[in-house]
Amino acid sequence: MTVQPQWSFLPLPLGAKARDPMQDEFFQDQSIEGIDHALIRETIQNSLDAKLDDGPVKVILSLGKLPAGGARFWFPAESQAHFSAPEIRLGSLPDWENDDCDFLTIEDFGTGGLEGKIDSADPKTGGNFYHFFRAEGVSNKQDGDRGSWGVGKIVIPRSSRIRSFFAVTRRASEPGIHLVGQAILKHHTLGDKRYTPDGWFSQFLGGLQIPYSSDEVTKRLKYDFKLSRDDEPGLGVVIPWVYTEQLSLKRLAAVIAREYFIPILAGDLIVELRDHQTGAHQRFDVSSFGALKEAAPTDERFQDAIQLAGSLLELEKPDSLEVAVLHESGAQALDYDWGHYQLSVPFQEIESALDHGRIVHFKVPMTIKATNEAEVPGCFDVLVKRKNGRHLPIYVRDELLIPNQTAAKAKVPDCIALVHASGSAIAEALRRAECPAHTDWKASRDKFKERRYAEGNRLIPFVRESASKILDKLISEEGKPDHNLLADLLPLPSDDSPPQPKQGKEMGDREKNKKQNPDPKVPDIPPAISRCWKLRQSLGEIHLEGVPSGFVSTEGYQLTLWAAYDLHGRNPFKAHSKFDFDLLSAAQNGVDVKSDFRVAASEGVRIVGGDHGCLVVHVTNPSFEMVFQPVDLNRDLIMKVSSKPIGDSSDDEEAEE
Repeated sequence: MTVQPQWSFLPLPLGAKARDPMQDEFFQDQSIEGIDHALIRETIQNSLDAKLDDGPVKVILSLGKLPAGGARFWFPAESQAHFSAPEIRLGSLPDWENDDCDFLTIEDFGTGGLEGKIDSADPKTGGNFYHFFRAEGVSNKQDGDRGSWGVGKIVIPRSSRIRSFFAVTRRASEPGIHLVGQAILKHHTLGDKRYTPDGWFSQFLGGLQIPYSSDEVTKRLKYDFKLSRDDEPGLGVVIPWVYTEQLSLKRLAAVIAREYFIPILAGDLIVELRDHQTGAHQRFDVSSFGALKEAAPTDERFQDAIQLAGSLLELEKPDSLEVAVLHESGAQALDYDWGHYQLSVPFQEIESALDHGRIVHFKVPMTIKATNEAEVPGCFDVLVKRKNGRHLPIYVRDELLIPNQTAAKAKVPDCIALVHASGSAIAEALRRAECPAHTDWKASRDKFKERRYAEGNRLIPFVRESASKILDKLISEEGKPDHNLLADLLPLPSDDSPPQPKQGKEMGDREKNKKQNPDPKVPDIPPAISRCWKLRQSLGEIHLEGVPSGFVSTEGYQLTLWAAYDLHGRNPFKAHSKFDFDLLSAAQNGVDVKSDFRVAASEGVRIVGGDHGCLVVHVTNPSFEMVFQPVDLNRDLIMKVSSKPIGDSSDDEEAEE
């Protein structure tokens, strides 16, 4: 008969600081949708980083139910009081006597397992085993790995109603299997003793926790929780009393599809899902393009992303147009100014491809240089396809989605886009700029700053805004201003317009006047003062942008904008109705819900007033931008803008476009 194992909680040493793990804070990130999302992102990411050879990593996720009697073997009465301590306040503790244990297991194959000495408190000799069990928020992963923050160990217990898990590993370097359980609660008091947050399901050797190894306890764990592993190396995690509503087979499949469709379709990852209660089974591998799309059919952004990924990985019939992005010097340079780059294919050909529904694949060169290191050339991919509206690109770094990139300048007009950087110095620089949840890029992150990249403050915007900057080059031939760009906004002359002088007579009058006044005096007209703003039209949108040469006021400018649909024979601004659109509401909320009229603004724009047809803003950045997206493209939208320096009481300088 198997000896009853126990949980041990460590007494809080005298003078030690009370510490409460910040597990729940991890889930407050706006890009982490819930427990299922965070758990899948972190665990599969860690498995991919532990890949053993050139073959794919296989991950098996299984749902099951262990009867209450069997569950009490793993959580005996002696340990239950710790989970009920008043300081911990778990809201969904099980009824230990009666509740069956719903569990989730996650096993990886094709990985090396947790290597390192199992009885060492030294990070160097303890290796992966030490960092998984004896460290928190710390990792020994190398540069280039998808994740390197050690947050997987936070996510795993957070997925359990009792904040606990078991981990069982078989190593590539030796036979045998090792088992350790952990509970991560809060510091708490039982009787007159105070305890640390950490509970250990383990044996002890010289005061150090060591695993159960190839014994009756490991055999029973495999049997009770229906683990699949035999002799293959890898890591398995058992999460008892999971949140069943958030960790159902359907929800897990949808998250796996949305988060890992690229490594699955690239042949680097296989995922199997099993439900031992119902017998349901699902498998995602390189042949699962259709099944992945069906796993999250209502997620429009995912459907766009997997369509572009299919082209990137050449899974569908090749119908894309490949375009090289070239530096004007003819060589690859460390230059993050998009004005110095050109496209290898004529603009008309690119526009035609987009208009015919084809995907255009841009190969973008980029050079990375850290302080005291040589320049490293590389490139990343930008894929775009025509779609109405204004969309944020999908960003992928080393086959991992980076979802929270919300800069207004990154939005792409009338196209969807996928920006992909993998296996390069570019990807490593971006990884260093990520937060622990790997949801965004910021140059202010310590790991990014410690490398002191040349032009580091421009490195991330160069990648983030790549899709929008490339499409900006398609606005007019060779990137030059198109003076007919606003033609669709301005009314054409009507048939009953006053007759215009004929060209021949006009030229004759000029010649006659020149003979009569051979040396006319030219009045002393002061040069025109450049405006601080300009308007341009692009693919059904109107852009109000800053003009740095005219932005001379250090305090910035107050702009007053009027917008309305043009009306024949009437003043459109006076006749504008809030039922057409509410300009102030669209600017404040990003969209006027009633009309779907949209307004996006960059940093340096602050809304100070207005109404349904008027908007007053303060602009303090010479590179500011506002984008107006009218809904009714069959009607001409006209805009009137006035400007004056902030604090200036003089009349506004006004112009209409």
